[in-house]
Amino acid sequence: MRACRQCLSRRRGPRGLAAAARARRRRQPSRLSSACAAAALLLAGLSLAGCLGAPPGVGGTAAADVPPGYDPGADPLLNPPQLFAPFPHQEPERADLDGTLLRHAVDTPTSLNPMFLTTGADSLLSELLFDGLVYQNPSVEAVPNPVTVEEMRFSEDRRTTRIRLRDGLRWHDGRPWTAHDVRFSWQVAIDPRVPIAYWRGFAEQIADIEVIDHRTLVVTHQRPTPIATEHLRFPIIPRHVWDHPQERAKDPTLRASAYHNHWAREQVVGSGPYRLVRWVPGDRLIVERWEDYPGERARFARQIFKIQPDRNTALLLFKKRQLDEVWLTVQQFAVLTGDRGFRQVGVKAWAPRRMIGYISWNVSGSNPFFSDRRVRRAMAHAYDLERMLRVVTHNVYLPSTGPFEPGHWSHDPSIAPIPYDLEEAARLLEEAGWRLDPDDGWRYREVGGRRVRFDFEVLLYQTYDDAIRMLDIYRDALRRIGVSFQTRKMENAALVERLRKREFQALAGVGAGYADPDIWRDSFHSSAWPSGQNYTGFADERVDDLFDRARDELDFERRAALYREVQAALYDQQPYLFLWTYATTWGFAQDLRGVTLSPVGVSRFRPGPRAWWRERAAS
Repeated sequence: MRACRQCLSRRRGPRGLAAAARARRRRQPSRLSSACAAAALLLAGLSLAGCLGAPPGVGGTAAADVPPGYDPGADPLLNPPQLFAPFPHQEPERADLDGTLLRHAVDTPTSLNPMFLTTGADSLLSELLFDGLVYQNPSVEAVPNPVTVEEMRFSEDRRTTRIRLRDGLRWHDGRPWTAHDVRFSWQVAIDPRVPIAYWRGFAEQIADIEVIDHRTLVVTHQRPTPIATEHLRFPIIPRHVWDHPQERAKDPTLRASAYHNHWAREQVVGSGPYRLVRWVPGDRLIVERWEDYPGERARFARQIFKIQPDRNTALLLFKKRQLDEVWLTVQQFAVLTGDRGFRQVGVKAWAPRRMIGYISWNVSGSNPFFSDRRVRRAMAHAYDLERMLRVVTHNVYLPSTGPFEPGHWSHDPSIAPIPYDLEEAARLLEEAGWRLDPDDGWRYREVGGRRVRFDFEVLLYQTYDDAIRMLDIYRDALRRIGVSFQTRKMENAALVERLRKREFQALAGVGAGYADPDIWRDSFHSSAWPSGQNYTGFADERVDDLFDRARDELDFERRAALYREVQAALYDQQPYLFLWTYATTWGFAQDLRGVTLSPVGVSRFRPGPRAWWRERAAS
């Protein structure tokens, strides 16, 4: 992993990637031994299927599903140095500052009130329309925002933070941006009547925010903390728009009434370098440069976000120069971008990413399947990690053994992946009471006086293309041990609503981490059920205690040791089946510049897309 992390440097280009690829090849078996292993697994799978009485007609691994190896270091389009060229401040005439940036939004925003951030499009828009007290830098550390903060001082006991705002801050409508807006935004973020999942975990770590004057405030944290700036990541929204007494009385959620929808979708008042011009639902959003922005001037006159959930259609639009950047699937990245059409218009960017793919199991007891740890361990033994990385991700992604990605200071590299072992999976299911019916080959168990077949549903986001092939392979493995599932692909906003209501059995999803692993507390701590992002209902006293102690621990090494224990406990309990660690796989127009590759991708940090610029065409 050391070689791969070196590739995070934005100027290493293909030479560094080639070293990473060679390092991966040294760790992987030869292609011949991989083929032999696949053949052995096929024979074992067929033999096991016969012994267990699995449904007839279930095939094994076909040679055709093993793609040719993709070597990032041999890709001439990957990470060209010009893509990362900084803005030419000494020669600004080189940049086209009056142009339009055509961007790809995989999903539709749910709201442009940043409090209700749920989809990727919500995040892309909020980082252009709003400014807060802190932001994430390219290393994904929360740091004070120099556009809004003149001074941020932490007390010696790490219990309070004193903040002095810059003078003259304004909202897009010209009204003052003050400390009162900050306190109001915090109150909204912790209000149980407002259905906020993402930001509440940050804001609840603050005991109080005292407004000294319109530019000065004192933040009191619940306890001494090493991550005070993380607590301040909640968005700042305009009090004069959202603190309307009559409208709040009618709609305390701030998102259901006509009034609140108007300000969240039609007349958005923000404070960032761009202002909303138009939102055409299901089609596009247009933002234009705000010339009164107190920070660095935006480098495009406007940005147009084209909503296109079909990734193949998005790639076609990119090749037609109707998009300047596109999020590529791994198949597109490794196989479908070597044609002349792509080479004429684009280049590619790749780096390891702080993001995991997973299947989360609803362990709350609302379904008869996943409350038992033995069942979840069986599901992990039925997941063929090596084959998934090779077949599904073309070796572009990396293994995962928990929420903390390889190379991060909280990751424990000694934790080995649970081996693919259908015999052990079958044994654990038998032990948990799921017996094979010799007549039809499926597993059943008595639940509440009725005979229940082990047949469940996996929800997945409409845009989660990587999951389709993975689920097909996984379904085949589970069939061999008498377990079946169906998939339901849903529009992103509708699926999020199902999660909020906890109406699911299993979810194929993606989770993004940040510089501090405390972010995962809201996914696995029992206090985040049912109001937070612990959608699965997972509760474990030891995991709770470790997260709590890590949140209070000021010594770095001791914190790291606690999180390594968290990783081990979660991987043992398997509330999530950890599928893989992602990599950034992006396509950019050949004339785009100023890109930075971060552990969270190409956006959701600063400067991120705010630093992109276009090279002016030669006259």
